[in-house]
Formats: sequence, C-alpha cells, structure tokens
Amino acid sequence: MKKRLWKRSAPWRRCVWFASGLSLLACACGPFYGTNPKPVNASYNPAAVTSTLQQQAAPQAFPSQPTTAPQVQFPVQQRSVTRVPPTRNPVPAPALPNRDTTFDIQVPFPAIHSVSGTELHVMGVYQGTSPAGAKEQPWWAKCARNSDGSLQNPSECHSQYAGQRQQHEITVNISYHEPTILALMSYEPVLWNIQGSTSDLQHVLLAGYHGQDIKGVDPAVPVDVYTYEASDCSVCRKQSDYFYTYKTSGNEYKKTLAKLKKITGLVPSSFQTSYKARSFSLTSSIAGHGAAHTDAELQTGESVYDMVMINDEKIRLPPGHWQVLINEKISLQQEQDTLISFAQIQHGRLTGLYAVRLRNANNQQGFPQNFSCNKGVGNFYFSEAKANNAQGEQLCYWGEYLERAWEQPIFKRSAAILKKMDISYAQDAVNTAFHKADRRMSLTGYYYVDPQSEGITTDPSDFNSIQLWDPRKIDQDPARETLVKKQEEWAKLWIQFFRLP
Repeated sequence: MKKRLWKRSAPWRRCVWFASGLSLLACACGPFYGTNPKPVNASYNPAAVTSTLQQQAAPQAFPSQPTTAPQVQFPVQQRSVTRVPPTRNPVPAPALPNRDTTFDIQVPFPAIHSVSGTELHVMGVYQGTSPAGAKEQPWWAKCARNSDGSLQNPSECHSQYAGQRQQHEITVNISYHEPTILALMSYEPVLWNIQGSTSDLQHVLLAGYHGQDIKGVDPAVPVDVYTYEASDCSVCRKQSDYFYTYKTSGNEYKKTLAKLKKITGLVPSSFQTSYKARSFSLTSSIAGHGAAHTDAELQTGESVYDMVMINDEKIRLPPGHWQVLINEKISLQQEQDTLISFAQIQHGRLTGLYAVRLRNANNQQGFPQNFSCNKGVGNFYFSEAKANNAQGEQLCYWGEYLERAWEQPIFKRSAAILKKMDISYAQDAVNTAFHKADRRMSLTGYYYVDPQSEGITTDPSDFNSIQLWDPRKIDQDPARETLVKKQEEWAKLWIQFFRLP
C-alpha cells in the first residue's frame, strides 16, 4: 500500500503549513477592520443646487474646526465612505448697477486749485547773470592772504569756497492783469525778484536743482519750492519733487510740462527760457506765446502765426497771421542756411513782410561781429546792442528807413511772388531788425512795415518827402514820427521774445 501524500511529499507539507499560517494571521487582524470607518471630511463644493443633504445640514459661517454632520453611507465596492456636506454659505451674486459705470475711474486732481480763468506762465534759465559791470570772483578770491599775497590754508579755503554756488538775482517785471500762476526755474541758485503788478498773482512755483529764493511777493500768495537741494526760501513750502528746464525741446522740457500739468492742471500760456538771463517780463503781448505749433518744413502759401520751428530753432513771428512766401535751404562750406519770408496781406495789399536768415555753423566756431550791432553805425532811428562778441554771443536790434527795400535777393524774389499773386506793395519800408548769434547759430530777422498802411505816402520823385524820413528830420512830420516811435516801443518789447531760444 502506498504511503499517504502527507508523508511522502515534503513540498506539500510546506504549502499546507504556509496556508494555515496566513489563515491564522488573517483571523488575528480581523478586529481592526469593520464596516463603520471614521468619517472622511470632504472639501468638495457642489454646484448651487438644492438637495436633501443640503437641506439637512445646518449652515455655519467659516468654522474653525471640522463640524459633525449627519453621516450618509455611499456603497463603494462593498465598503462605505462617509462624506461631510459643505458648511459655507453660497456666495451671493453681485447686485446689478443702477447707472452707467464708464466714468467710475479715479482722476487725479491738480495739487493747486486755481480760480476760473487762471493762466500758467513759465520762465526758466540755467543760471542768472551778474549785474552789468560785475565780474565773477573765483573761489581763491575769497580766501585770506598772507602779507606776501599767498593764500592762508589754501586746502581749507578750497574745501570751504570751491564748491559754493553763487546766487544771482533775476528780475521778473509783471504788467499783466489776469489770474496768474508763475513758474520760475533755474539749475543754479537764483533769487527771483518780482516787481510790477502782482495783484493778480495766484500762486508761485520755484523749481530747480540748486536752492531757489524769492522776494517781492505778497505774504498771502502761496509759494511752493521744488528743488533737489535745500532752498533758503523762508516763505516757501517745500515739496518733495524737483524739475527744471531752460529749453523748449527735449526730454527735460517734456518732463517739466508733465510736472506742471500734474501740479496746476494747466498748459503754459507762455514759456520763456534762456541759458542766462538777468530779467524777464510778463505783459499782455508775451502772455500768448506758448509752444511752437507748426512743422519743421513750411510749405509756400501756408498760413502760420506766433512761431515756427526750423532746424530745431524757434522762429518767433510778429503779431498776426503770416503767409509763407519762401522757404529755401542753402548748403555752404562752413554752415547750413535757411532763408524764409512771410507776408501779411490785407485787401490785396502787402501790409508787412518778415524775412529771416538762420545760419547753423558746421564747426560751431561762431560768427564774426555783426555790422549793425556796432553802436554808432548806420542811419538808424533807434538801436541797442546787448552783446556783439566775435565768434560768441551777439544780440541787438535797430530801426531804419529803406528807400530801396527790394534789392536784396530774398526780397527781390518775394516781390516777384507778390506780383504773381497780384498783391500790391510799396517800394519803401520802415524796417525793424533783430539779430542774435552764438557759436552754433545766427538768426537775423527783418520786419518790413508798409508806410502806406499807416496812411503815409512817399513819392520817390519828391526829394523833400524822402528827406522827411531822415532820422534828423523825422520830427518834422508827425505821422512819420508816430510810426517810428510805435516801432521803437514794439522793438523794446519784442527783443524779449527774440532773445529766447
């Protein structure tokens, strides 16, 4: 008889023992498994629909600890999982607006709240100039000296005086009667001396890099100072920002316009700038001069006014509207020239002609002295030369009578254009001329006034009539004398415009 399987097969015995061991282990671990596991807190947020589960759950607002809620069994593969319903209230839908919200946006208010009709007038320089005849002293002129003339403690003196900025005084003459905000700017320290009529002055802004100061304003007029370095102004309110410009182009000019717009809410009604200045004026004539409003290239026949921009230079025009007759560019060996003529025409007759020559030096070596800027030359009714340095600064104006006003090329060509346009004009003219120059550019302007537009007729064949235009005899004819005096007063005012960059 064969042996039983248990006795004759060792592998079989091992399998049976292993299976029995697994069964005993399963029985031992059985109490740790059950059909009622701990609740599982679900973070799921169902859609906003009503259900029996949501109706039974008591709502709580933002609980800090998990809350106990009725448990619901969901059979999952012969196991049950407990889920806790959401405990937060549903977010309410936003209420619909009852008006249009297009303009529900913050709009910045200007820092200065001015009365209706207030104008902003701006004046800016790099630095002021010393009084006539005064000379700038170097730092060592302020140092103490020994008996032999040598400096005492030169290093100490240098550290004390070399870095000092000299404050200059600039006078602002006001004869303008509109509500005004005055913005005064300088890179270097300046004491702004306000003179004239200040009853309409609403506010003053002092701006610059170095400290600024002011005098001559009523204590009731607010003065705000915007400088990088501290200002010694005792009547000023210090502001946190700073800005300045002495030009009417470029990035600093644009930044300054933006700052002034933010502070005042206004666009400048006038903008006078210069590298150096001793005085400015604010009159009714100056008040209307803002930024240039024409393109660099002018077309013949185009109507312009106030000022034009040519080769990045501002060409200021006498009052009124002007029509472009000529705009020519000429290249020379040492310079680039632009020649322009403008005409004022009324009822088919020329009443005024303005011609300019703008010279841009290629080498920036400057220009020789201007003949008409030399005092005592020419048969002038009036003249004033503020500067006439060879290859340097030049500035002057003069008035004269021109019996043959159309002989020079630009005037001859202008006359030919007028003839084609069937525009009549006088053969003579009272000319008020201006000239300025520095090392890079030279600008000369001739402003012809037709005497016949003032009711004055000159017969070329009448020797005595022509003689009445002689500066020594001008007082013998009241009409001619009145015209000359009128042009002289205008020239004294216009030089303030012409000197600006």
